[in-house]
Parts: sequence; C-alpha cells; structure tokens
Amino acid sequence: MDLTSGFYNVPLHEGHKKYTAFSSPFGLHEYNQMQQGLSNSPATFMRMMLSIFGDENLTSLLCYLDDLMVFGPTEQIALERLEMVFSRLKNHNLKLAPKKCHFLRRTVKFLGHVISGSGVQTDPGKVEAITQVQVSGLMDSDGVTPLRKKLRSFLGMVLYYQHFIEDCSTKARPLFKLLSEQKGRHFTAWSDNNPLTYILTKPRLDACEQRWVAKLAAYDFDLKYVPGCKNTVADALSREPFVKSSIGHRLSKEPYLSLLDEVNGVVTGTVQDAFRLTTNCQAVQTACDSADGDLSSVQDTCLLAGGTIGAEEVSAIIDAHCAGGVSRLSGANPSLLQLPEEDPSIVIPRSQLHNLQ
Repeated sequence: MDLTSGFYNVPLHEGHKKYTAFSSPFGLHEYNQMQQGLSNSPATFMRMMLSIFGDENLTSLLCYLDDLMVFGPTEQIALERLEMVFSRLKNHNLKLAPKKCHFLRRTVKFLGHVISGSGVQTDPGKVEAITQVQVSGLMDSDGVTPLRKKLRSFLGMVLYYQHFIEDCSTKARPLFKLLSEQKGRHFTAWSDNNPLTYILTKPRLDACEQRWVAKLAAYDFDLKYVPGCKNTVADALSREPFVKSSIGHRLSKEPYLSLLDEVNGVVTGTVQDAFRLTTNCQAVQTACDSADGDLSSVQDTCLLAGGTIGAEEVSAIIDAHCAGGVSRLSGANPSLLQLPEEDPSIVIPRSQLHNLQ
C-alpha cells in the first residue's frame, strides 16, 4: 500500500513556516505542509509513521516512509491486520492511493525485492538491468578511461544485493581500486606563504580554513615553502599580460623545483624593474643597424620619452635571467634598465601622481 500526498501529509508548525519561504514574481510564499527536498523531511515523515504503526512494525507489517506492507500466515489474520491499518489511517486523516495498492497477494515486490512464502529474493528486473551493463558503458568517450560517476552508480546497484552475492567485496575490489586510483596523481604545490604550508596539519582550524581544507581534501599533494625572493617564476608568471613569456606551458610540464633552480642567479628586483619600465611609458630602442656597420660609432641603446617598451623587449629581459642577468643582454645597457632617480625634496601633487601611475 502507498499513501497519497507523501510528505504533504505533515503540517508545519506556525513558527517554522517562515523557514520554507520562497519568492516569486507574485510575492513571498510559505509552505503550510512539509515540502519535498528538505534534509530532514524523510526523517520527520518516518517518525510520524512510526508513531502510528511503531508497535506493529516488523511483527505484523513493514513500514518504510509512505510504503506499507501487511503480512499474515493466513488469510483471516491478514484481513484483521488490514482492518487495523485502515482504522489507524482513518484516525490520523491519512489516505491511500488505490492505483498503488495490491491486496491478498502471495508475492509482492517491496523496495527492490520480491517477498513470498519462500522468503526474500532479488527482483529479476533489476538483476537483468545490472547484467546488461557493458564495460563500454562505464568508460569515457575515449573508451579507455573509466568514469567515476558511472562506476559508483554501477557499484551502488550491485552492492544493494550484496547479501545475495557470495564474496561480494572481493569481487568488487578491482572496481574500488579504480575509484581510488582516479583521485589524481600526487603533486607538490609551492607557496611563499610559510604559514599556509602547515594548514593540513594544524590541530585547530577556523571556519575559513575548514572550507579550504574541505576543498583540498580531494587532491593528493604536498605543500612546500619557497622564499618570496626566490619565487621568481611565479613573479614573472603573475605579469603574463605584460610579458610575452613561455613560462605558462612549462609550469604544466616541468617540476617547479627545476624552474626555481634555473633562476637562482636572477638579480633581485630585475623582474620588477622590467615591469615598471612598461608602465613608465619608456621604450628601449636598439641602434644596431648603422650605415657603416660600426657598432662603436653609435649608442647601443637609448630611451625615447613618450614611447612604450614592447613585449618582446620585456620578454628578452626576463629570458636573460637564465643567462646570468640583464647585464648579459646583447646590445643592452644595464644602466638604462634602472628607474630614473628623483629628488626627494620635490613634492608632486596627488592628481599628477595619479596620472603618472
């Protein structure tokens, strides 16, 4: 037997209706009856049903949410128990759905099982659905990579009948192993925030840190500290919109530690200086194309006021780090890469300073 209206049979307390409020173009609405989808709706409904049939549950009937199954050793006892169920439903103003009710049956399907005088058996229809699952149906579009969602769904169907399968856990172990292997490869995350490296081992976490750890729990990784002065790779990467760099694809293919080893000889502040040159409206022009080819007769570089330095020049400055610093750039004068010194006694108005920035 199946009840009509389901959770809507439970009235809400007047003071609790405000928690079910929702808005629509026609105003604010509140539920008068318990709605579907609430986290505690099933437990509340089950508690109501047990308050009605709790003394008879598992002895003369089985109750699960809005499903009721009455059983008896003889037809007469079964009719007496049915009369008791109808009486209690009437007293509590609960109604049955006639189309979902079946009476005086020797075999009944209940919660995915077939119950008869010989005992409890599996539902042949559900068993057939499990046996028809193909290996290709559990794979991604490439036909090779198993999908975690499909694997979990298949295991859920199989484990529902685990009491009928001998050595079920042993047979399902390869599938559980696939799920564990798909958590991702182990990797190392580098940060110049030293306290952050201890977040996974801190005994006490605040609310914000608990959310961080919950998000990171799905990944297998280590957190390691790198001093900010040595974290030049990330410093250059953060200026990617201004620099034509090849660091981005290298981060996904090469260990971060090897990238740090490459920039051990970087002069402190040169990356920042190169970035500032792009925002100070200055340009570096190489005068290597002289008419007579004599490089000594012309200046190597010069600054053009009012121009802009190109992305190629800034990229060349950063690429020169691996070669020993900016001073080894071909045709570059290190003195030109320094910001002009200013007289500290001069006061610049705020509006003018804003325009300069």
